[in-house]
Amino acid sequence: MHVCIFKPSRCDGVPTHRRLSAHLETPNPEGQGNHVPFSLVLTAWALLLKFYLATDLVSFASCGIGNAEDDEQGDVFQHLIHSLEISDDDTISDAVGRVQAPATQRPFDPALLPCINTMLVRRKVTDAAPETARQMDVCLSVTSSRGVLSMDMELCATKFSQPLAHRLLRTYHHILALVSNASPSQTAASIDPLTGQDLADICEWNAHVPRRRDACLHGIFEEHARSRSRAPAVCSWDGDLTYAELDALSTRLAHKLARLGVGPEVLVPYAFEKSLYAVVSTLAVLKAGGAFVPVDASQPRDRLESIISRVGASLILASPTTAPAFEGLLLTVLVVDGPLLAGLPEQEHNPCSGVGPDNSAFVLFTSGSTGEPKGVVQEHASACTVNEAYGESLFVDAASRVLNFAAYTFDVSTVDVFNTLFHGGCVCIPSEDDRLNDLVRVINEFRVNWVDLTPSFAMASMPRPGDVPTLKTLVLAGEEVKREHVAHFTGTMRVINCYGPAEAGGCLANVYHGAPSQPQTVGVALKSARCWIVDLKSPRRLAPIGAVGELVVEGPALARGYLEDPSKTDAAFFRFPGWRPGETRLARFYRTGDVVRYRPDGMIDFVGRRDTQVKIRGQRVELTEIEQLLSGDNAVKGCLVEFPQSGVYAKRLVGLVEPRLGHGPLPPLELLPAQVLLESGFSLSETTKALAKRVPAYMMPATWLVVTSLPLTESKKVDRRRVRLWLAGLPVSDLEAVPVIPPANTLALDIGHKVGEMIANGNSQVLAALDRRNLDLGAVDSIQAMTLSKWIRDRYGLRLSVDKLTRPGLTVDELARAVAAFRDGQGAEKLQGLDILDDRRLDILDEVYMLSRAFSGKSPIHRRSPAAPVSTVLLTGGTGFLGIEILHQLVCNDAITKVFVLVRTTSVQHGRARIVAAATRAAWWSPSFHDRVEVWPGDLARVKLGLSDRQWDRVTGNSGAPIDAVIHNGAAVRWTLGYQSLKGQNTISTLQLLEAMAARPSGGRFVYVSGGQVLSAGDDDENLMAAQGAHRTGYAQTKVVSELLVKRFSESQGGRGHVVRVVKPSYIIGDAQRGMANQGDYLWALTKSVIELGAYSRDGRDGWLFASDVASVARAVCLCSSETPSEQTDTPPQTVVKMLDGLVMRDFWNVLTRDFGYGLEAVDGAEWWRLLRAHVERAGSRHCLWALQDILAAEAGEIASTATVPTAAMAATSAGMRRAVRSNVRYLRHYFPSLGSRHNMSHLGEPSLMARD
Repeated sequence: MHVCIFKPSRCDGVPTHRRLSAHLETPNPEGQGNHVPFSLVLTAWALLLKFYLATDLVSFASCGIGNAEDDEQGDVFQHLIHSLEISDDDTISDAVGRVQAPATQRPFDPALLPCINTMLVRRKVTDAAPETARQMDVCLSVTSSRGVLSMDMELCATKFSQPLAHRLLRTYHHILALVSNASPSQTAASIDPLTGQDLADICEWNAHVPRRRDACLHGIFEEHARSRSRAPAVCSWDGDLTYAELDALSTRLAHKLARLGVGPEVLVPYAFEKSLYAVVSTLAVLKAGGAFVPVDASQPRDRLESIISRVGASLILASPTTAPAFEGLLLTVLVVDGPLLAGLPEQEHNPCSGVGPDNSAFVLFTSGSTGEPKGVVQEHASACTVNEAYGESLFVDAASRVLNFAAYTFDVSTVDVFNTLFHGGCVCIPSEDDRLNDLVRVINEFRVNWVDLTPSFAMASMPRPGDVPTLKTLVLAGEEVKREHVAHFTGTMRVINCYGPAEAGGCLANVYHGAPSQPQTVGVALKSARCWIVDLKSPRRLAPIGAVGELVVEGPALARGYLEDPSKTDAAFFRFPGWRPGETRLARFYRTGDVVRYRPDGMIDFVGRRDTQVKIRGQRVELTEIEQLLSGDNAVKGCLVEFPQSGVYAKRLVGLVEPRLGHGPLPPLELLPAQVLLESGFSLSETTKALAKRVPAYMMPATWLVVTSLPLTESKKVDRRRVRLWLAGLPVSDLEAVPVIPPANTLALDIGHKVGEMIANGNSQVLAALDRRNLDLGAVDSIQAMTLSKWIRDRYGLRLSVDKLTRPGLTVDELARAVAAFRDGQGAEKLQGLDILDDRRLDILDEVYMLSRAFSGKSPIHRRSPAAPVSTVLLTGGTGFLGIEILHQLVCNDAITKVFVLVRTTSVQHGRARIVAAATRAAWWSPSFHDRVEVWPGDLARVKLGLSDRQWDRVTGNSGAPIDAVIHNGAAVRWTLGYQSLKGQNTISTLQLLEAMAARPSGGRFVYVSGGQVLSAGDDDENLMAAQGAHRTGYAQTKVVSELLVKRFSESQGGRGHVVRVVKPSYIIGDAQRGMANQGDYLWALTKSVIELGAYSRDGRDGWLFASDVASVARAVCLCSSETPSEQTDTPPQTVVKMLDGLVMRDFWNVLTRDFGYGLEAVDGAEWWRLLRAHVERAGSRHCLWALQDILAAEAGEIASTATVPTAAMAATSAGMRRAVRSNVRYLRHYFPSLGSRHNMSHLGEPSLMARD
């Protein structure tokens, strides 16, 4: 029994009827007399299924009257199911005989309905169709009487649209006529199912003639450089360039490249991390006449050598970071950076290269089927042609600010860069770290309004589309678009599905108009291409409308072909006059290998692939390339790599290996027991290690299965179809690749079940297979790890950070042993090998002691205390919510002549842009402040904070004018990471600054901004701080350790002569005047949940809410930084300055209820905690508190201190804080639910976890 299903393809509105119908009445086909034989009726239907579904194996139901071929007198319906094979070489006579053969028929069985959904009925004119016909999605009723053929097509209205009913009916009549008049010896392949109406419609959809743009990429860019010289061309994390600046730098470099031999058809590899120098380099290669070839320096050495050898490169362009990867290769490595470009002479014109539109512009290497990557050669004219079409179809123009997200080796990256420059827009380049970990901040800081991402990454990185208000166009490409992706983004921004292989550029686009849009629709052709759908086996024959076929692309945007590989080029590209009437010229076409079908309106739906190519996280992967490399292993007799769509291993790359055992023939597809493998000497580990040296990480199978043998077809090739079916149907008992957890280990079984649930994601078959297995947590993503972290904390009391749970190699068994060790209270000496507990075994006081040794005893013998007023300040974290206000108050102080702001960037220009953008958002920037602010590019996680030696010497006072005060406000705020992950940025940065202060010959001021802890009105007990901190988040631990380090420093010889302060605020909100709240803060996320629930805790309403407005905190920091010893009395001031401002909690809630009308009810604390936890659990990772649950659980959802009795001074701040709260709530009205919609779960989202750096 062959599965034969007409897949749903509805594309119009909601149906009003259950069934759609179409009727056609024509004379019987010529030569058939009064009646058409039922055998021909059946054969024509079988051929229609063959052509429409592109399969030789067809199955369908039939219902005929009586038993005789031409008998109309019988009254009994005879129900059958037909299942047969019709190959292209079969004759019509063969097909007719086979459809009637008893061997291909069986009685109708409702249990087989999942395998078929079409039926053909032969009935009398007066008879109604049988009831069984209405169970079918597609049913054709045929009546032949007195020379008239009457046909009725019925379709399920919820799955198909009305136009398909008419097209199917016309196509069936067309096939029936051809079969009736065909010679018995005529083959099935000779029957062309395309009707004249289908041909006319397809030609109408492809009526436009693509026009070639005869130009060079750099020539178009230079036109913009002349007409819009001051417009921004590149805004990068490491610097900004206008069109004139980019033109000048690339021209300088082009002359150097020309002297090194670069010219037309010379291929120049380049390897860069995200940087403006990558754009300068590629543009310079083009200006020198050459073609650039992006390579990934992190790929295996063998693969890099293969690519460099195949392009015949004698030169490679690289960054200082990537250059070491090419040491030892026989080529010149030119490091392109600021110093190199600064040392090149000015040039007025490009080198005289003679390059033209027909020359190659770039070569992109993609996965290849023969074990070697394929090099796709794109010429200038083809790239210019498709870029011109992108402008209209993808909404790119001179106002576009395009995020260059994709890796340079992706074809999308060339679109990001050169399509943007083609239209005069700005290319926005984030750092490698930011593009993957902080996309929302990147989009907002760069004011990005256009981005191309894979759907899964887009959805994971932007859980709340409203958080990126500048983003106007989101292009989804690289993998399958699903309905949830469309629903998530439409309504907030323009969402486009853009399809196109590297060989053809983007050739189809579809703008989604709302959640009901069909996600599989890839749209209509761009102006640069014509898109045709052809028979899967015959690329010169069009497929009928609605039938599946292969997409072929025609037009001047096609690539030249594959580098030095004419056989592959000829297999993929062909010349043909085409199908439009009157066209005789030989047009050029590219076979994409993608299986698609036309919708009735001419748009195209994506169905799948006709070969072994798959997409993994947007990367093209040829399964046969991996197989070719595996087969080179002498220990491997046979191999196959698959990417199943269903079953235990769905959507995972699976490698099957048949080892050389020296045994006789073994039954195929049985997993080899571990003992047999051990005795054979075969090492799967060695095989996988060898493969890892030759393919990039995304091409390594996630799962390996060692089998007895692989099944073969009659032609002695591996039977891939049979393997796919086997993988999809693997039962639990066959899942031997993962060890079973012993039944006695109940803890591991419990954890393993939870992990299996998350990986299975609702698939009961996958869960059944994974349950009781010692799984590797490498299959868990960060959101799932967050869920697992919370589950372990709730169930066992153990707090584990996300980064620990996603550590490579962590298994369920190891996690269970860690939980058991924690639960049993075992000492550290018994936890060897359980390094996931390292963070939670942190001894804070011991950590402070060990780190403080770095500055102990390092003070100069005679240090002068600071006497002069402060005039110069170094500020870290100056672009964050608090930092930008600190900077505001510093530059408004006439005594301060210069503020040096450490910004995480490699470019002064980009760092300044970040500061100006943040200050503009805070509504205080003025051009008059430019000279008062100096940007110091750096990174808190690096040695000397990433500063130059000259800058660091100013901090230490060793040379130049020493800096009067250091305000250390910068930190990475990532709630899901552990202490060790944040230690470098948060704790060691503090230590380095303290060491610098200890080395200073003269006194200075050092102010540390603490946080992440619960405040109290009295003095802090360090032992209590350490004990409480041991159970807090990794971020809170870094703040406790840093604060105690600063206190130790102030008491040490190294701190003598310095003014050292810690400013310790609690919640920081916007001030009363501006009310500009930091939406991502915990206080507002909790407030939002209160409004959604309509309830708050009665237990905490008389407590004191420690909260200060941002201006007050900044003022305290600035005052501390300007203190001098002369102001100190006999009683030295406290090192720690606490911000004790606030208000009683009931006053906070009263602002929401009385001033804004929110209906809130006070409930018991236990009930509040139950409601809040259920609220978070119900929404899961979409909830704004999901990532902050460690903070939430620490105080059971309470935010006020009931143990604090406010002093008179504290109480005096309440009135001002109430005004500030009102301003903040007013500012956040778009973030909070509207009145009357507090239970609307669509408001839920994840807080932004921003880094203060």
